[in-house]
Amino acid sequence: MRHACRHTRNMAMVLLGILLAGCAADRVHRQGLAAIERGDYESGVGLLQQAAHDDPRNMTFRLDLQTQRNVAVQQLVARSDSERGAQQLEAAARDYRRVLAIDPSNDRAQRGLLGLEADARHALTVSRARGDFERKDYDAAEAKLRTVLNEDPGYAPAQELAAQINTARGPITVAPRLKTRENHKVTLQLRDAPTKMVFEVLSRETGINFILDKDVKSDTKTTIFVQDVPVEQAIDLVLDQNALARQILADNMVLIYPNIAAKQKDYEQLIVRTFYLTNAVPKDVENMLKTVLGAKTLFIDERTSSLVIRDTPDTVRMAEKLVASLDVAEPEVMLEV
Repeated sequence: MRHACRHTRNMAMVLLGILLAGCAADRVHRQGLAAIERGDYESGVGLLQQAAHDDPRNMTFRLDLQTQRNVAVQQLVARSDSERGAQQLEAAARDYRRVLAIDPSNDRAQRGLLGLEADARHALTVSRARGDFERKDYDAAEAKLRTVLNEDPGYAPAQELAAQINTARGPITVAPRLKTRENHKVTLQLRDAPTKMVFEVLSRETGINFILDKDVKSDTKTTIFVQDVPVEQAIDLVLDQNALARQILADNMVLIYPNIAAKQKDYEQLIVRTFYLTNAVPKDVENMLKTVLGAKTLFIDERTSSLVIRDTPDTVRMAEKLVASLDVAEPEVMLEV
């Protein structure tokens, strides 16, 4: 009888110990969930691990540990990526390390830390490129940006500075403005003069050289009375009378040719413009310019998210407006939950 009572007491003590251990584990489990809720992920996961260890048979504890660990990792990785995108490099590094404290083998956090090292190098290079840009040394700035964009085509600060350089530089054209000797204006008093002679007079007056296409007629006459007008205006008056057109080859050299379709095709002035796209897909922009403008020569570089167009000045100007309307960020949709 006495032995039976002792055995009963021992069983009661064991059950009481199990009960107390279960209550302690439950308290630790609740503390872990609360820590996760307030964003103290490392502490929360640690407490949930302790609760699962203290009560290994409790399936709820084990499931909560797995679920909440995944939630913590996803939240921290998303925050780190966002901070990296906003160039908050120190904050991003701190949160990537928090991920690895919870999940040491997490690939995204490991790659994120490596990416931050590249970002630091790229930020320094872009800063130097910006200095070149401010000194108007656009070629040097673009060369630096190319090294960044070749490594990371989506690096936003480099894309933004490339777009600023592109805007500041404007279209690349082979046609400079004409400059007369000492910016001299033109005065002409000629009636029924041979057109070729008029160009000879203009050349003597201004220092500009005129190259006449072989098909410019030698028997045409020109009448012109102008006083103190810009040289380009005087040239255009002569051209209009004789169905001629011009192409500026240098600041003191002009090509004159018949204003007919065949010659226009031969001498058509083309310019080059590079667009660095921030939001639009280069292939989509290429298709739009071909469809809407019938653009002649287009080249896209998917790596740097850029598009190059070579066409007439009017076509390029229209392309600038179309690209600006397409290369915009998609609006964000906010949902209240």
